Amino acid sequence: MASSKVRQRQVWQRLVLIGVGLVVFSFGYMTGRQAIACPPVASVADAGDVANGSAPTVPPDMTPTPDSPSAELIDRVIQKAAETADVAAAELRVVRYSRATWPDGCLGLAGADELCTQALVEGWQFEVAHSGNPGNGIYRSDLSGDRIRLDQSGF
Repeated sequence: MASSKVRQRQVWQRLVLIGVGLVVFSFGYMTGRQAIACPPVASVADAGDVANGSAPTVPPDMTPTPDSPSAELIDRVIQKAAETADVAAAELRVVRYSRATWPDGCLGLAGADELCTQALVEGWQFEVAHSGNPGNGIYRSDLSGDRIRLDQSGF
């Protein structure tokens, strides 16, 4: 009889812990979608350079520092933008970038049915221009460039 009460207590403890875990997860999931402000944007090329095609794809003197993304990361963003827009990468330029802290593993751009890690993610925001198009695309990435997403609200 005593072992059945102990077992029953263990079952209740586990149920309570699962309930608490679900509440904490739900709270974090709901509050993790808040907007995170980005720092001021650094200009890489002016609009005139992009329009006439004279701006470099990767800004000159791109030695990686905490204040600038690596040339490899910029190339990854341009490749992603080229795939998304179905244009040649040579037609695209990064015109601005800034450091950002994203609210989750989806870089703050989760879909309706998408679950994301609920941890702050350090990364970058890029503005990519197409030489034949007046509009620019906004892309978000983590620091390494493993995750790159189009911010469709940026249009």
